[in-house]
Amino acid sequence: MKTCPNCKMTVSADSECPFCHTSITYEPTVNSDKEKYVLNKYLIWHIVKQCGFSFICFIAVLIRMILKKPIFDKYSLIIIVCISVSVIFSLFQRKISTNSQWKYSAEYALFRVVGLKIFFGAVAVLFSFIMW
Repeated sequence: MKTCPNCKMTVSADSECPFCHTSITYEPTVNSDKEKYVLNKYLIWHIVKQCGFSFICFIAVLIRMILKKPIFDKYSLIIIVCISVSVIFSLFQRKISTNSQWKYSAEYALFRVVGLKIFFGAVAVLFSFIMW
């Protein structure tokens, strides 16, 4: 773990801060069990970039639900679960990717999480247009 001099976040990276993209190669290592985030413009911009697709899908499903006023059945439950999984994967993308690196490489773990996020968001939007 290293502390970024620019955004002051403690991150588990060796060369570049994933939030503000500042070089942290020559920063001293910090003994910390988990990453520590600071609420600033870099964290907010990072969340907007990571969650943009999922939130657009969520808004599309929500607008579709308001316009069509569907009855609550198993298809509505599938749509709600899919959009929820997409939002959860986008919010905790770094954590899920890091925790799955015991089985996969770092690049494939990130690819898998991003792919699942896009898949579940697209399925939710597609089902909302087909079923409602």
